[in-house]
Amino acid sequence: MVIPSRDVNAFFFTLSCDIQAKAPDAGLDVQMVDVKNEDYGVEGFTTALEQAQAKSPEAILTDVPDPTAMDATLQEIRDNDMKLVTYNAVIDDESIPNGQVTTDTYETGVLAAEKMAELTGGSGKMLVIDFGAGNLTTNTRAQGFIETVEEEYPDMELLPTQFDNADPSKTAQIINATLAANPDLAGIWFTYNGGAINGLPSVKDATEPGQIKIISSDADPALVEFLEEGYIQALLPQNAPAIVDALIERTVSALDDEEIDPVTLRIPPVVVTQDNVDDPEVAAALYKTSC
Repeated sequence: MVIPSRDVNAFFFTLSCDIQAKAPDAGLDVQMVDVKNEDYGVEGFTTALEQAQAKSPEAILTDVPDPTAMDATLQEIRDNDMKLVTYNAVIDDESIPNGQVTTDTYETGVLAAEKMAELTGGSGKMLVIDFGAGNLTTNTRAQGFIETVEEEYPDMELLPTQFDNADPSKTAQIINATLAANPDLAGIWFTYNGGAINGLPSVKDATEPGQIKIISSDADPALVEFLEEGYIQALLPQNAPAIVDALIERTVSALDDEEIDPVTLRIPPVVVTQDNVDDPEVAAALYKTSC
């Protein structure tokens, strides 16, 4: 299994914990090949997949950093009679993998917009903070939010989308500049965990809990703490338990030479609020930092 940034990103760490816990019961012996955070890209994944193939596995499970650029490398895995299952980000050409498991990222943005409208009464200035242009996962979350606001909530005013590239100082600068220019800011949608983790200290310095309605993707422990303090009103994490169950099921099916239909399975996120954060099914989807 090729997994990125287990020690940096709590979602990937959670996936690795859950897979290692559940795989043995399915008869799978999982070995991890890490892609460091600084190597997250086509070159880094190509190297990691070469390392994975060198272990002569029957199947390779991998995230993909680009929906098309890895096609030749991934096809090589299939040509070498190994099964291939992708997760998190997925590839466009469904003829290459045996199966794919991902979160419905567009639906994540739609749910964020609907929840934001509920929190704000469907009006006010809205800021979207995204990772960076060209990041398919976060950009699609932004797109779902923006298009839903434009189509369904005419009294919600979208400010220009801001990209922070996971730079804490850049996130703080965006927050401070936006609040200075828009003291009546009503809501912020963070499309990924790092943006919210980096941005919430500036929000806390400048506002009271709940003054700005904030929704973030993901559910790192730090974000859950902000939720419990009242600075975040909702979290939309990827449903790691459901993703892992589907990932293992599809890997076993592939190893048994069974056809997987549909090839790509899109799982909706979990909606976490102060009211339901302690519910067992919701709590199971919160991200871990230790197994």
